[in-house]
Amino acid sequence: MGKQSERSSQRDYFKPLKNFRYNPYIHPYTASNKQTVLAQKLNKSYGIPLGNILRLIIYTDVALSLSDESELQLYHSDLKQIADFEKEHDAFEKLIFAGKRKTIEIKNPFLIERVFMSMINIIDSHSIIRRKGQQKDRTSSLVLKKVATELYNDLCTEEKFSPWRALCIIGYIFALYKVKLDDGEFILSEEEYDLKNKDRKPEYETYLQYLSSKIKPFVGE
Repeated sequence: MGKQSERSSQRDYFKPLKNFRYNPYIHPYTASNKQTVLAQKLNKSYGIPLGNILRLIIYTDVALSLSDESELQLYHSDLKQIADFEKEHDAFEKLIFAGKRKTIEIKNPFLIERVFMSMINIIDSHSIIRRKGQQKDRTSSLVLKKVATELYNDLCTEEKFSPWRALCIIGYIFALYKVKLDDGEFILSEEEYDLKNKDRKPEYETYLQYLSSKIKPFVGE
């Protein structure tokens, strides 16, 4: 038990929200349909700007996917080169997009840096796979708490939501990624929850009450 505890606290990888660079010119077009649909739903229900909520949704995907660095690898040689270059790169001089008949050469260092960082975030979001062997049964409670707290602080501080509304929004996001809790149960989507409780009495807890109660243990001191 001691070794497992040490592994969970020292080897779980975590990406803070401040280190995630959302690109409004790229991420909305690389987001999955489910991510986009949820962003639109929360935008309509809570009035949170579409770009802001999509940023939190994609960040959560990245943070949860990177939850165990020792089980991750980049699986294309060109992506590996990007990752290696990012560790200690020189000043950018030019960026070249070469086609069969045309070539684009960009020399603006600011634009090159923006494109490069966008590639890093896309690698985080879409180009990470597990090493050979069985995947982790669930993300550790430590990482879930860190991710939930990052979202909670942003929603309460930057978006000025009440604590209860922030918990509900986090619940919707965690339900999208089928987050598995300590009790072994996944956070249900609204459709799954309604189906499961269709024969319950009307006074049974609402879906929003269900979400807030599930997320609350992961937020706080």
